[in-house]
Parts: sequence; C-alpha cells; structure tokens
Amino acid sequence: MNSKKILCCVVALSSMLASCKNDDDQDSSQSLVGKWKVTSLEYYQCTGTTANSVRTCGTFAFCATWEFKTDGTTTIVYDGGGTATSTYTIYPGNSVGICASTCSNMTYAITGTKLVLSTVSPAGNDCLHRYTFEKM
Repeated sequence: MNSKKILCCVVALSSMLASCKNDDDQDSSQSLVGKWKVTSLEYYQCTGTTANSVRTCGTFAFCATWEFKTDGTTTIVYDGGGTATSTYTIYPGNSVGICASTCSNMTYAITGTKLVLSTVSPAGNDCLHRYTFEKM
C-alpha cells in the first residue's frame, strides 16, 4: 500500500513540475514582434572614408518605425514619408537575417523596451551599423 502512495505522489509531483513554466523564458522571435521606433543609428569601426558617428532621430533623415510581424515580414515606415518591406528570420545566438533587395545578418539584444540591432560585417560604406529602437 505504501509503495502505491509513493508512486502516486511521484507521478503527481512529476506532472506538476513538468507543467511549470518559467515566466522569464521567452521565444526570441516573438520578442522582436511589434513596432519599434528608431532612436539612433551609429556608424562604428569605420575603415573607409565614412567617419565614426552617432545619429539620433530628428538629426538625420532616417527616422522610422519598424514593425516586425509574426509572419516573418517587416514594414518600415519613414517619418518623412514612404515605406519599405522585408522579411526576417531568427537564428540561434540572437542573430537575425533581414532581407529586402539584399540580406543583412545582424545580432540583436532586447532589454526592457530597448532593441539594439548590430551588423556583423561592414556595409557598403565600410562601417558597422548599430540601430537602437524603443518599443512603441
């Protein structure tokens, strides 16, 4: 009789532990989903003619809102008018591929309502780019 009670307790405890979910765990692809406002664009580790610089929204023409959708597409709406679309794919290691006419591999980090996307290889102007966003 005691072994049946112990077995029942073990089964009950196992099912309760298996059903527990860590609220801190989040699907990284879902964490990108939503609207993000560009707050700055940094050019860094420049090797060509472009100088290292940080440009904030309002001081340059690249103020925009990026919307990452659950279907793997993005829509970029520029404050000065116009839109662009692309697709994105989440990879292990906080990496994301964003493809429009060409593809860029970037790393990303989300802290609270802040998203930082960074290029992993220099773009056409021989600089790495770091975009900082605020969640809308």
